[in-house]
Amino acid sequence: MYWWAALSIGLLGSAHCAGMCGPILLAVNQGKKPFHSWLHHGGRILTYAIFGAIAGAIGTTFSVLGFQQQFSIIIGGLMVLSVLLIPVSKFFGAAEGAISKIALKFSSWIHAQGFSRNTVRLLGGMGNGLLPCGLVYLGIAGAANTFTPWDGALFMTLFGIGTLPVLLLITSFGSRLSASFRTKVRRLIPLTILLMGALLIVRGMNLGIPYVSPAQSAETEQITDCH
Repeated sequence: MYWWAALSIGLLGSAHCAGMCGPILLAVNQGKKPFHSWLHHGGRILTYAIFGAIAGAIGTTFSVLGFQQQFSIIIGGLMVLSVLLIPVSKFFGAAEGAISKIALKFSSWIHAQGFSRNTVRLLGGMGNGLLPCGLVYLGIAGAANTFTPWDGALFMTLFGIGTLPVLLLITSFGSRLSASFRTKVRRLIPLTILLMGALLIVRGMNLGIPYVSPAQSAETEQITDCH
């Protein structure tokens, strides 16, 4: 279920990504061979995978401490609050501004090092992955709730793969989605974040619903002392 969720989030967000990353990809590709755009996408997905591994490692810590369900509820609650409360939204907006500055500095550093063009495309893709995006945050939250670094990395890798169809069309044909369509997709993003947050809250409530809110037995929480 988690892997389908990762692909679905990426696919849903690909139209939104077209508006944010489309101009960057068109500039990177510049009518060159498709291999160049694949390098850029590979770097971008690599950044996502690193984020996923870190998020999964954080989730692992909470799981080992026995706070797996509480962690799920907290992450879900933060996602809901980020949509419903303006002060929280402003906080995320300020954080996004700081992240954007880091991404721009990383991009400037890449171009100042005299790397080969293919290396610049790969590292540029990694820098592209640093750009703030609500859907990336949503993917990272899902990765944290896999509760292992490798599963978190896999979750975000699949998320990145899900964003590929529309972005590849842009880099291959130079076409762009209409501004009105992108606006409609952006309006769906808060709803998607809200639904994902609600799902994580329900998941942590131990309701005994298979795949959605599985019951956690006392045996799974007990640590057996073996001598």
